[in-house]
Amino acid sequence: MDLQTLSIHAFLGTTTAIICSIWAHKFKLQTLENAKKLKTISQQRRELEMANQELIIREEELKQNLEEITTLQEQLLQAKDKTIEKYLKNIQSSINYASRIQYALLPTDEFFKSCLPDSFIYYQPKDIVSGDFYFIDKIGNKVFLACADCTGHGVPGAFMSLIGSESIYYVLKSYEVEKLNAVFILQELNKKIKKALLKDQQSLQIKDSIEIGLCVIDTLQKKVEFAGAKNSLIYFQKGELFYIQGSKCSIGYNYANYAESFSSHVFTYAQEETMMYLFSDGYKDQFHHQTGKKTQLKRI
Repeated sequence: MDLQTLSIHAFLGTTTAIICSIWAHKFKLQTLENAKKLKTISQQRRELEMANQELIIREEELKQNLEEITTLQEQLLQAKDKTIEKYLKNIQSSINYASRIQYALLPTDEFFKSCLPDSFIYYQPKDIVSGDFYFIDKIGNKVFLACADCTGHGVPGAFMSLIGSESIYYVLKSYEVEKLNAVFILQELNKKIKKALLKDQQSLQIKDSIEIGLCVIDTLQKKVEFAGAKNSLIYFQKGELFYIQGSKCSIGYNYANYAESFSSHVFTYAQEETMMYLFSDGYKDQFHHQTGKKTQLKRI
């Protein structure tokens, strides 16, 4: 082998060694870089795991808080329901007691029958207490009979019915029986109700009133006098129907002339059998269960 060949071999060997050294250095650098990346990835994974664990803990805390809030809400609702139930029970008891008082102030069936033996009453409040009431009293040979409908239903109407019933009784006991004709009683009742409701004070603007049909029956002369404040009277004689309409004004409103507000109607029952009916608008305002329309007076 000549000198030139040896030199070439030596150069190739040196070049190969240099190349190997360079690749080895690059590989080392790459390995170090990969190690750093793995370390970073590992650190990030640990951080993510820690964050995920923290989220799980917070989620559990939130679930627990939510359960506590739900339980507290349920407890509050139960307490609220019990409170409402208690209030409703108290209100119901009060209304039931008010109903007993209202019934106690109505004429008893026995007293009603003693005044008018051949008679009947149908009294069915829409609510537990009623704004409708009936009244009967007998002084000497005269029977005073009334059927009234007060403003509103339920408790407001019941209060008005108590005022109305007691006011009629007051009027009857305040005057001589000879003076107690139907129109006079309604006039005095109108004054009494207005005074009770302070309607003379214009600023109050109270709109409560009473619709009433009133009969004064003279059992000696066999005569009936009727006066009505919006309520009417129906009676039958010889199979014929007679309808007497009440005045357009109701008890409790302001009218300049009471005498012109109410009118008197008289008929006798000496010769003919007579059936007469007083009623409130509760009858004609009933809705038919199929048509859904009001009964109206014609059907009655």
